[in-house]
Amino acid sequence: MNKVHIFKKLLVFSITDAKKTVQDREVERLLLEEMLEVVEQRDALVALLEEERLKERKEDLDIEESMLKKGLLTARSDAPIHV
Repeated sequence: MNKVHIFKKLLVFSITDAKKTVQDREVERLLLEEMLEVVEQRDALVALLEEERLKERKEDLDIEESMLKKGLLTARSDAPIHV
């Protein structure tokens, strides 16, 4: 889909409801569904990235703890875990 086509579709949102045709309403509905799907995908990616970040931070802390016990490290990292 090219930019002009997308722009024309988005113009449907600027038309008052009283002036919208059945086709305009369908285009608007489909665009809203597509936007919602994109937002849901983004939310899932953000959640996955946060889960990975926390997992990696826990692994770092476990390694740090092991190094402290073995005397390979003299002090604990100051970086907190943000949940």
